Amino acid sequence: YRIFKKFKDKKMTEHLFNEQDNAALKDQEFIEDKKDYWSMMAYLNKVAEFLEASLYPGCVHERLLVVLELYSYVVTTFIADTDSIKAFIEKDQNSQNTLFSKQRLVGLVNSLHDCWDRNRINVYEVLELFPAPLPGFEEEQVNKLVQSALYLTQSAKLREADAGAIIFRLLFNKYVNKLGWSFVLDEQQVPKFVPAVKPIQESAFIFCSTLLEILRQKAQGCSDKIFNICQKSSLV
Repeated sequence: YRIFKKFKDKKMTEHLFNEQDNAALKDQEFIEDKKDYWSMMAYLNKVAEFLEASLYPGCVHERLLVVLELYSYVVTTFIADTDSIKAFIEKDQNSQNTLFSKQRLVGLVNSLHDCWDRNRINVYEVLELFPAPLPGFEEEQVNKLVQSALYLTQSAKLREADAGAIIFRLLFNKYVNKLGWSFVLDEQQVPKFVPAVKPIQESAFIFCSTLLEILRQKAQGCSDKIFNICQKSSLV
């Protein structure tokens, strides 16, 4: 932890990955710290592998609770700010094993289906620690996640409807509130995110308007045919 804090400075972090930096390489203390830094990264990658192995479908609720708390502790201790997260993702030679890889993200999103309310809340809190945009999730992947969230919110099962709502909340915080993306309905009335950067207030207004329009369409469908209430209408 001490070594990691020492190299948080951007200039010093760049030295870690620059083997041609003769001035830094001549510093014996720097060389030793560099070894310690990579040893710590290797340790964090091992922790990440353990966490991923524990985020499997049907994981025991108590086990999932412990894993999520450990995930949160590790991230907030070692990688508590955005710059450190970006360095950890972009410059670590074993980035596929980091705590912020796409594989970890998918595993956490899948864990949102857990039937324990506390676990779903913990999953969301961990996902909130991820940087914006979410690693490996550009426009195409985000819109697939939107369709999954929309499908879940229409489920009659509380845990699934809640998971869909949490995904929408996550996407709002990461892509609308931080990046200014627009959430709109296309020509086929399919909701999708568009990376057209707008002022945050305008993007937030468009997001809420689109959700209200989806709700209006669902309510209209139930009004036209009463049996639609029992089919894909939990969103209402």
